[in-house]
Amino acid sequence: MDLLNLSGNKVGNEGAKSLATSLDKIKKLILLMCNITGQGVLELATKAKELEHKMDLLDLSENEVGEEAVQALSLCKGKVDKLKLQFCEISVHQKEQLKDMDVEY
Repeated sequence: MDLLNLSGNKVGNEGAKSLATSLDKIKKLILLMCNITGQGVLELATKAKELEHKMDLLDLSENEVGEEAVQALSLCKGKVDKLKLQFCEISVHQKEQLKDMDVEY
């Protein structure tokens, strides 16, 4: 699947966990404003770093990402071409962890 856009849907952490199992089939995943917290982002990041083929886009904008999830996302370098974290309240320290990735804040 080239693109899955679930923006504005109440995906939540359980939905993110379910989506994580199918990440290898999705090139672009947009989860803008989907009520996902660090727990759900952690599930997605854990799966993304294990992908055989990289994703073109993972958009988690306007979700509550959290410190631990940012650390997990930083391990996805080379697996996610573009990461969007707009309006996610990412600190300067967290941005530093993601400095080697193409991230849009």
